[in-house]
Amino acid sequence: MNYWHMQIHPNNQKDFPNVKIRKILEDKSVIGLGEWEKGKDQQLEQFKNKMGVEDIVAVRNGHTPIALVEITGEYEHIESVDEGLDWFPNRRKVKILTFYNNEKDNFTIPMAQGTLSICSDYERETSKAILKWHKKFLTEKYPPLLKVCPEDSA
Repeated sequence: MNYWHMQIHPNNQKDFPNVKIRKILEDKSVIGLGEWEKGKDQQLEQFKNKMGVEDIVAVRNGHTPIALVEITGEYEHIESVDEGLDWFPNRRKVKILTFYNNEKDNFTIPMAQGTLSICSDYERETSKAILKWHKKFLTEKYPPLLKVCPEDSA
């Protein structure tokens, strides 16, 4: 399993607020990328060939977290896209683990750069923030079971 962080927005980022990204995730259960010109397509290659099922992705807008998702599907390329909503032809199906909540979560994704990046160095602040978010989710969803050990009565 790998950890990633990515942004989901077309070139007109200002017209694509976080609420719209959240709607894509809720309604379509996909993340995706557009197309890049030759020489700038390394991120798309990683999305296609390195990202895998069960990888965890922090969807963000700049340094602001939006959602933590788990990849559930292989890479797909579709021809007909909804330019108003899910404008990207390169996609992967996801399961939403948690949405960032301003009231209970209080963090950013520091040093986040690029549209798509793998967390290859877990000592970097960006990786630490994403790992901490995932751990918090797991702890809330699957609280540790209390270990009941009967004392010796003999």
